Amino acid sequence: MKQNAVFARTWYEDTAIAPPDFGQVALDDCAWDVGIIGGGLAGLTALLKLSQAGARVVLLEARSIAAGASGRNGGFCTGGWAADDAQILRLLGGKGAAAMEEIAEGGLLWMKERMHRTGWESTAATPGVLRVSLSGHGAPGDLDAQALAAFVKAPRYRHGAVSYEGVHFHPLNFMRLLAREALEAGGQIIEQAHVRGAFRTSRGWHIETSRGVCRAQQVICG
Repeated sequence: MKQNAVFARTWYEDTAIAPPDFGQVALDDCAWDVGIIGGGLAGLTALLKLSQAGARVVLLEARSIAAGASGRNGGFCTGGWAADDAQILRLLGGKGAAAMEEIAEGGLLWMKERMHRTGWESTAATPGVLRVSLSGHGAPGDLDAQALAAFVKAPRYRHGAVSYEGVHFHPLNFMRLLAREALEAGGQIIEQAHVRGAFRTSRGWHIETSRGVCRAQQVICG
């Protein structure tokens, strides 16, 4: 992948396993049930699930698999959302909040189950995630500033909590193994296929890419 100020080389790339062989796919000669745009975690998961269900699916990635946040994040895997419990409860109500919690827990378990499979050792899953706060008002059982010193050398943090439900892992290796699993299930992946536009026709979707035209009945933006 070309390096620039946004996509500088990472430690994960320096220690990554080799990507799977995606083979040669001729877009113009094929019609697909589903075309997926984007080779991050959402796109690869959709590719895997749909392929396992018997659909003919192709994934189009503008750069390389996991070139974005899915392969370049901090490697922390926990259940939750980009909003606190109070916000979710206010927006969705009790039943909606409970459903979101169930989805988050299910997603975490799905990730952890794969990390601990035979052949996935390179994900280097390590249990335990430390949450820290600058506020001095922690919950009962939280670590105080003195106890936090055993984990982090940052005196500004006032309290924190260790959760062993979450894990730290190698996200790029996880994504490459997930791509391999999706390929083995029958999915197809095309890298360096920048999508220039997509429009619906009487026969489905017409997706124009830098590698050719993809024709699919349905489109998913991953």
